Amino acid sequence: DGVVKLAAMASADFPLGPAYGNQVRVTHPNGLETIYAHLKDIDVSVGQEVKTGDLLGHADDTGNSFGSHLHITVKKAGAQTPGYPAGIIDPKPYMEK
Repeated sequence: DGVVKLAAMASADFPLGPAYGNQVRVTHPNGLETIYAHLKDIDVSVGQEVKTGDLLGHADDTGNSFGSHLHITVKKAGAQTPGYPAGIIDPKPYMEK
């Protein structure tokens, strides 16, 4: 559960850059931020409260991508997981819940 921090269509929201394409970013009460990238469309808006299982958008091939897929990034300020850039942590423990 969390609040939509960013709901950006790549073509309309440069200078965010094209890398993640259409994306949604959600902040969570536990200090995490999740990013859902390369979306075909976005079905939420900034400030909207979302719950686990809510539709944020549909996966696609926007931005710096080579095939339709959903790119998920989990961030935590000050965290460091070996092999990941600063602030980005392994999403696997959160995907198993």
